[in-house]
Amino acid sequence: SDAYAAAVQNARRDGRSLTVYEERWYERFYELLEYKRVYGNCNVPQNWKENSSLGRWVSQQRDQYMLLTNNKSAHQKRRKSHMTKERISALESIGFEWVLRI
Repeated sequence: SDAYAAAVQNARRDGRSLTVYEERWYERFYELLEYKRVYGNCNVPQNWKENSSLGRWVSQQRDQYMLLTNNKSAHQKRRKSHMTKERISALESIGFEWVLRI
């Protein structure tokens, strides 16, 4: 995907390669792309039986976004967000919803 290629290019520009954590993030991102291809959205249930790791990851992306944008609950205020502009852009480019309307 363009997002992965951009991440690799940015890392190389900084004189490094992607970390294990960055690689894992893009693995999940590709799983999310496949989910969207099949189901038409990015709203993976948190306890999705077919891939519970993906469901948890999607939930964590929303949590990390809320930390970054200062929409924090009391227990979150002590935590640092791992969300980046690049990740936000990649997720938004595929129609990711940060807040679900029930």
